[in-house]
Amino acid sequence: MNSYDLYKNMFDRELTRSSQLDKEINTPLTLLTVIAAIVVYNLKQLNLSNICELISHDGVFLLIIGLSYILSIFTLIKSYNNLFKGFNYLNLSKPTSLREYETTEINTYNNQVATSEKINFENELINEVNKLTDYNIAINDNRSYDLYYAKTLSILTIILSGIHTIILTVINTQI
Repeated sequence: MNSYDLYKNMFDRELTRSSQLDKEINTPLTLLTVIAAIVVYNLKQLNLSNICELISHDGVFLLIIGLSYILSIFTLIKSYNNLFKGFNYLNLSKPTSLREYETTEINTYNNQVATSEKINFENELINEVNKLTDYNIAINDNRSYDLYYAKTLSILTIILSGIHTIILTVINTQI
């Protein structure tokens, strides 16, 4: 395998990884939907007379669940869309621009400089692909971390919601 193919495969891998990260948002989104359903169901099971009791006993617990839920949504949005700014994945130029660079600009430059300073199109292309790949790797690594954090928070929130459901069930069966 020549070096260009190696670097091009790495570049393509990062673009594929970007698409995979877009698809991975579904699991935490499903978890967050389940959490919201559990909390709403639990709150509907309470009588209006129990709201004051709920706030005095479960207010802190509900606050923790709410904060965890909000953090989960925040990190999920950050992972998916960089907090509404989007991700600026870099890509190679248009093929016509690359061909013009190869045939015209490099030849013009090479005709004007000494032999030791001449440039090779393949080496220049490899350097550019490496820069683009490094940039895209950094974006994907940040997205992976944010997605991991969103999944962890979602699992924590669902555990807290489960504990809250158990507490409410015990309280309601005692009444």
